[in-house]
Amino acid sequence: INGAVRRELASHGVDLSAVRYRSSGGAVEIQGKLVFREAKAITEVIKFITMLEEQISKIRGVKRVKMDFEDWDKSNGKWGRALTEPGEKQE
Repeated sequence: INGAVRRELASHGVDLSAVRYRSSGGAVEIQGKLVFREAKAITEVIKFITMLEEQISKIRGVKRVKMDFEDWDKSNGKWGRALTEPGEKQE
């Protein structure tokens, strides 16, 4: 499962040094900062995260996918930019 997750991330230009992923008992967890080799618009990143979640769910043996990316939140089933705390610098 980990190899399939790695291939999926790498094939879409994700910097693998900025994310951590693991699987245990069919549960896949991906976390960290989502960094791409080439810049992407916010709408492209949202489409990518949604597609990634679907693709990983289809990997044989995967029962659950949990993704926790810095700067991105899932609310009401939809991904979007995370809001920064007051006084926190937005990059």
